[in-house]
Amino acid sequence: MIELIKESKPVIEILSALLAPFLAVWALYFTRRQHKLDSQKFKLDLYDRRFKVFEEIKKFLSGIIRDGKTDHKQLLNMLHQTNEAIFLFDDEISNYIKELYEKGLDFVLIDKKVNGEAPIPDYEDRNVLIEKSSEYLKFYGNQFDISRDKFLKYLKFEKL
Repeated sequence: MIELIKESKPVIEILSALLAPFLAVWALYFTRRQHKLDSQKFKLDLYDRRFKVFEEIKKFLSGIIRDGKTDHKQLLNMLHQTNEAIFLFDDEISNYIKELYEKGLDFVLIDKKVNGEAPIPDYEDRNVLIEKSSEYLKFYGNQFDISRDKFLKYLKFEKL
């Protein structure tokens, strides 16, 4: 029995020497695999958060087209629901949301003047205000395609 142990000692030493590199390679493989999974999860989470902002813009636009107008509550809700955009996109989307908000403020004021809720100054004509209101509706109606095009580069999976 002792002789068997003496004979197997070189084999055990060789196996022990091979075990360390094998474990190192296995650990490297496992670490790289985990990193790849973490990266994929990050991309999926980023997609979900970006898509939520896109959906809120579409909901905002739908409300304007459905009602034919907007109000301060709707504008503030859109800002609140898209407040993460500054962290999820580059300046293009943040500036786009700002543009929708600012045009919305103008649209609210014009709507109030047209409907008699705000005074119309002498230098403004009600018919001109109605035309401006119509232009804002057209602007917001066109934003469905424009917003899709703006968000597309951020929501394509191959670009995440």
